[in-house]
Amino acid sequence: MTAPVPQSQYITLDNVINYIGSDKVLIADNDSTAIPTALANQLVATGESLALLDISPYYQVYPSLQTVDGKSWTNLPTMTYTTLFNMMVIQSALQIIGNFIARNTDDKDGTLSYYQNFYSSEYAKKLNRITDLLPNGSYRYQLIGLKPLTNGINRKPKKYARSGRIGNNNSYANNQLTNPQQNYSNVFPFGMQD
Repeated sequence: MTAPVPQSQYITLDNVINYIGSDKVLIADNDSTAIPTALANQLVATGESLALLDISPYYQVYPSLQTVDGKSWTNLPTMTYTTLFNMMVIQSALQIIGNFIARNTDDKDGTLSYYQNFYSSEYAKKLNRITDLLPNGSYRYQLIGLKPLTNGINRKPKKYARSGRIGNNNSYANNQLTNPQQNYSNVFPFGMQD
């Protein structure tokens, strides 16, 4: 039994071809230098999933993009929808161009490599905007309308719990057992003293 071929959920091959243009990469089933249509569709699904993986530490994307109101992702606010759409298309374009270069190895003048570098930097700009933190710990540019991964639970407790009375409160052993975050490595700055 063979594994099923991945299918894209959000964008199509036409979206990507419109973005990169049909003059840069040849996608056809009757040419040995071209990328077959089935493979191109698989590369689109790969690019889409890579873009979703990049935002998965911040937003709920499994089993599909989770919106706050439970509606389709196409009903997201314009800025959020456009950002997600472009991230998926750019990542898919990178997959297709990279595969085309690998299949043909004839990028002598570097034109396709230029486009690959350009798309990589554009993608990095978009991803950096999403992951950029303000001094207060919140994200500078949020994808409004998507369900965040965390639901408001503070991950850094203000106080550490103590597990009963072990010695007096100022003892070395007491602090080591009840507060492992406290670090005593600087007591002897040059290593253990004899």
